[in-house]
Amino acid sequence: MIFNLKVLRGDILTFIYEVAPSKVKESSITHAYFEYYDYKDILRSIHYLKERGYIESKEVQSPLSPDKKDVFYTITADGMTVVEMTKKDDSVIITKED
Repeated sequence: MIFNLKVLRGDILTFIYEVAPSKVKESSITHAYFEYYDYKDILRSIHYLKERGYIESKEVQSPLSPDKKDVFYTITADGMTVVEMTKKDDSVIITKED
């Protein structure tokens, strides 16, 4: 299970990296991975990446609901070094597609 979380963290970080400099809505991340991972594991992985300084978050008032906020993520320079494999984090596995 731990190995799967390491891969999930790497996949999420790579996903955000690939759309940079655009921001990614949290629900887009959870929707992309919910068929393969438990929802709580996805949120824990996002939290890990944020705590390590690999991604940053910003809350924005939802245009659809005045009582709801949407969370968006962007990758940091430190997160980019992990994806580019110039910095190693044993808790994040970056998989390269051929």
